Amino acid sequence: MSTPLQRLRSQQDALEGAGCERVFTDKTSGKLARRPGSEQCLDYL
Repeated sequence: MSTPLQRLRSQQDALEGAGCERVFTDKTSGKLARRPGSEQCLDYL
């Protein structure tokens, strides 16, 4: 989850540094019903 002051790349770097093998992202509002990154995550699970 990001605020306007946060940057996606730095969050991805931190997650990868913590050992995450896959990172799913969405660049849309959480208000939208369809979020491709969330759908990919659920499919992966």
